[in-house]
This record gives sequence, C-alpha cells and structure tokens, in this order.
Amino acid sequence: MALGGGQLTLIYLSLGLVIVAREDAHRYGTVTLITIAVSTLFTGIGAALLKSLLRPAELWATGHDVDPYVALQGTYKYVHRIDGAGLYLESVAGMVYAAVAGAICGASKADIAVYAVIGLTSSIAVHILGTRSLTEAAVRPMRTALAGDTALGDELPRATPSFAQRSNRALLAATFYFALAGAFVASAIDESLVLPVIPLLIAVFYLVFFGLPITVGTAFGPSMRPIRDLTEGAARVAAGDYSQRLPVLNDDDLGVLSATFNRMQQGLAERRRLHTAFGTYVDPALAARLLEQGDDIFSGEHRVVTTLFIDIRDFTAYADSHTAEEAVSRLNELFAIVVPAVVEAGGHVNKYLGDGARRAPHAPTR
Repeated sequence: MALGGGQLTLIYLSLGLVIVAREDAHRYGTVTLITIAVSTLFTGIGAALLKSLLRPAELWATGHDVDPYVALQGTYKYVHRIDGAGLYLESVAGMVYAAVAGAICGASKADIAVYAVIGLTSSIAVHILGTRSLTEAAVRPMRTALAGDTALGDELPRATPSFAQRSNRALLAATFYFALAGAFVASAIDESLVLPVIPLLIAVFYLVFFGLPITVGTAFGPSMRPIRDLTEGAARVAAGDYSQRLPVLNDDDLGVLSATFNRMQQGLAERRRLHTAFGTYVDPALAARLLEQGDDIFSGEHRVVTTLFIDIRDFTAYADSHTAEEAVSRLNELFAIVVPAVVEAGGHVNKYLGDGARRAPHAPTR
C-alpha cells in the first residue's frame, strides 16, 4: 500500500468514529482497534506484493552487481503498480472496514450497505488524491542515488497519465472527498444543532485541518518538487552556472521537461566554451558578435584603423635552442600582455603567426 499505516489508520478512524456517532453506539474503543487491525493488514499485503519491484534498487545500494538502469526502472514500475493494485486494495479495505464498523455499532442492513459504499468511494478518492504523490516522494531518495548526476533517467519511457492529468484527477478527488466528509460529519450531529453555520464550520475545519495539509502539504506538495528543481536550475543557468544537471526522476511530462532542460543547459555550456575558446584568438567583442550573428555574413564597414606588427628579436635562434613547450610558453607570456593591451585600446588581434613570418635566404619556409 502506498499510504503509510499511520496515514491510512487516521483516514479510516475518522470514518469509523463518525459511524459510531451516527449510530450512538459508544463503541469508540472497539472501532479504533478494528481500524488499526484493518489498516495494518492491508498495508502489509500491499508491501508484500510490490516489494519485489524495489529489490534491484536495494541490491544496487548494497553494492551488488545490478544494472542501475534496471534498478531505476523498477522504481517506476513500483509506482505504476501502486496505481492499480493499491487502488484495489485500498478501496476493498475501506469498504470492508466501513461495513464492519457499521455492523459492530448495530446499524441496519440498509445502513451497513450505505456505509460500505461510503467507505469504498472515499477510499478511491483518497487514493487518487495522494497515493501517487506520496509514493513518488518515498522512492525519490532511491532514484536520486541511482540517477544522480548522470543521464540515466533521460531515456526511460514516459508513462501516462501525465502530471497535468493526475493533478486534475487529484483536485476532483479532493472536492468529492471533502464534500463527502463534511456532509457525513454533519449527518452525525443531532438535527436540533444543525444550524446554517454548522456546515460552514465543518467545511472550514476540514479545509484547515485536512484539505490544506493533504493537498498542499503531505500528498500534493511533493509532486511539485520537480517544478521547484526546474526553478532552481533556471536560476543557476541565469547566473551563468551550467555545471549541475537536473536529476530526471519522473517518467511523465515533468521528466521530459527536466531532460529537455539538461539538453538546453548542455548547449549553453558548449556555446560558452566556444565563446571562450574563440575569444582566445579573436577579440571577445568580435567573437560575441559573430556568435550572435550566426550564419549571416558581415556586410563590411569603412573604418580608419591603425595596424601594428610585432615580432620577437632572435626568436628563431631561441626556438632552435629550446624545446617546443618552452617556446610556446614564452609566446603565451607575450600574448598575455599584448592581446589585453590591444583590446583595451579598442582594437583586436587579426593573426597569430608564431612570432611573425620570416624567410631565410636559400632555406625552406619556417
């Protein structure tokens, strides 16, 4: 089961206590024990059925020779199975629990049937509302360790429904569940106390103590983590930091977005390296203009310029008596002085020809 035992117990207990109140049975202790038993039983069944899908990741974490791609894929299969098997288990558990609670409280057969339907539909709504998000949050550390700063998650197939579709379903489930819960609680109150303000107070209570924590915090909040990762990544790129990839930990459209962001960041990093390398041999302002202009050809401009030629005295003799590494190092020292001075004066270096161009009499070109 995706929902933890404590969370499932709390959800079922709220349903059972209302049944006790409606039937005026005073069986709160008995219903509480049944709640713990049912939630523990079905949570254990779900964990036993689906745990094998996480086994490759667990073996990988303990140092066994397991393909990390297979292990990562197992975590996605685990989440997908939760949507199917988990939905079935939680809905059956809710239906059985509500019917048993009604029978213990002495409800009529018709009321027991209604309680079973309420338990079934509310369990389905709760599953749609938070199970996927909570499960993704639970396996996220495992996926982070597997994928890390690699492209491992980039090529995984993307599943449906998409994040947007799941969000819409979750909001619909929240609307149904909280409306049902509010109306059910109101029905347990003596009719003489059902003033117009009571349903409003009940709605506010569920909004503050159940709606906000579940939809914004515990259940719905973790699904927003990839969006926060994208926001933080975009801020880093805007600041000129292309060194950190986004972990691709989702197999939906948010995973596609993260993988696309990584490719974009890689392209920007390559462009920056090209700019830096190009700027080593060409005036940085001119390099920036060329990169900005792309494939368009300069149309040409008329300018009055001053041309400067430099050469190193006796460099040929120096090069003959020193290693190539020493000669290049000396040239780098020279150009580290000359190039900034030229750029600072508003010019740019047009050609690098070693130390210059020479031809010795009756000798091959050097």
